[in-house]
Amino acid sequence: MAPAVFHLIPHTHWDREWYLARSAFAVRLARMFDELLPMLEAHPALRFTLDGQTVLVEDYLAQRPAARDRIARAFAADCADRALQRYRTDWLNDPAPLSAIAAARTAARTGDTAALAAARTAAANAGAPLVRQAHALKDDPSRARHLRKAAIIADVAAAFDRNYDYFKGLKERMPPLNPDNTWKLTRAVLDHIGTVRVPTWRNAALTAEVERLGAAPVTLDFQPITARFIQSRPRFKEDYIAQAYETLVERAKRRILIANAYFVPSRALTDALGRAAARGVDVTIVTNSPASNDIAAVAKVSRWLYRKLLDVNRAGAPGEISIYEWRGPDADEGTLHAKVAVFDDDTAIVGSYNLDPRSERLNSETAVALRSPSVATVLARRILEGDLPKCRRIEWSEAADFRRPDDLDDAFELLFSLPLRSWL
Repeated sequence: MAPAVFHLIPHTHWDREWYLARSAFAVRLARMFDELLPMLEAHPALRFTLDGQTVLVEDYLAQRPAARDRIARAFAADCADRALQRYRTDWLNDPAPLSAIAAARTAARTGDTAALAAARTAAANAGAPLVRQAHALKDDPSRARHLRKAAIIADVAAAFDRNYDYFKGLKERMPPLNPDNTWKLTRAVLDHIGTVRVPTWRNAALTAEVERLGAAPVTLDFQPITARFIQSRPRFKEDYIAQAYETLVERAKRRILIANAYFVPSRALTDALGRAAARGVDVTIVTNSPASNDIAAVAKVSRWLYRKLLDVNRAGAPGEISIYEWRGPDADEGTLHAKVAVFDDDTAIVGSYNLDPRSERLNSETAVALRSPSVATVLARRILEGDLPKCRRIEWSEAADFRRPDDLDDAFELLFSLPLRSWL
């Protein structure tokens, strides 16, 4: 048998913005180039590939303009891959741009500058139909139905399929604990012995409102926004949604609005919120009270955290942290189930992710991070004008009392939550 041959290609993958903000990835890019350039200079035979795009160099020189000559020398010596695309583009699976880029590579190897310029022009022209199609959507959004599924929707669907298949496989591998089998057995018994009639009722006003909304015409307002689908799967050690929250909190300059059903944030996020207030950011948090939370014990653990957050105000921070509890039944409402945050009325996160240990350590969660002043403003208005009037503000003195409950049951619930101390 012939020995296996492995080829190691020094390279870097690159996304300007993904699960971290663009500014965070820019720091990583600068660090990478700072380490790469001395290596290229010390080892002239080394070849390094820049992920098929040259925009990395532009982003690096924006931070390190003095390194322009060193970059030029590296390319002149052919130490780095001379990527022929400024950006990676999804249309490269089309034969026309692929042929043009192949021609450009051939021209670059032979030193034929005229052929290289012509090939680059051909590649740009090959991608032009897609650009024109995108611009046409702005004038006629109905044409979107003829396109393939939007990438972000495809991501959501793929994530659901992956998680469904994973957990379905888990259930099939452990029949005694399979809830599907339990339900089938229960259903068979009930069908055999009959069922008991249980009276039910509906709120007539809410029923009428749901029917009215269902029948109302919907006016779609198509606007271009920047959006990123984010997923966290603890079984794969993923914490991308937590990273997004912490990054956006650190970047906030004026205001943060958080509405979250189960607010038991990690120590890292709690500290980040404190630092935001210390630099002048106003932070508003809306969460359930024990009366409105479907898991009252979680709300009591949330209350244990309030004092630490509100201590920032007593320290004289230029920003202020405000905590509001959803009144639920007292406001003729049910439980609050929101999982949304708005930053500077410009950026938002919406999804299934609760700010609690279960979402970060156990559940597979999904969210969409988006940058759109119009959408973020609507979400902010919903929290400020729709939610806050149905909430009660928590003062520091009350938060301090939450840590010293007089009720014996409350004291025991806090005692049994002590294993969370490492999280809190």
